[in-house]
Amino acid sequence: MTISTPIGKQFVLAKISSDSESVQGSVEQDGEISEFIDPVITGNQMTWTQHISKSISLKLKFETTVDGNKMEDIVKAGSSLLKVHWRTCRKNRS
Repeated sequence: MTISTPIGKQFVLAKISSDSESVQGSVEQDGEISEFIDPVITGNQMTWTQHISKSISLKLKFETTVDGNKMEDIVKAGSSLLKVHWRTCRKNRS
């Protein structure tokens, strides 16, 4: 996932999995892993909250649209809005 921020692009690894009843996920950047809090999928919309503490402590609220293997939308960080551009690569479990 690439997040365009006022301090430049941030690159993170997102892991998302789901079954018929729930969705889970986490994001890793520079050795810090942040689990998704209250992730929800409704139709092609996905929302979750997460906390980061490296560099700066923030509570992030994600609201995204899922389109095939792509996800793109807005993340809210406190009173700021950051545009998020990201793509996912789905892996099939064997």
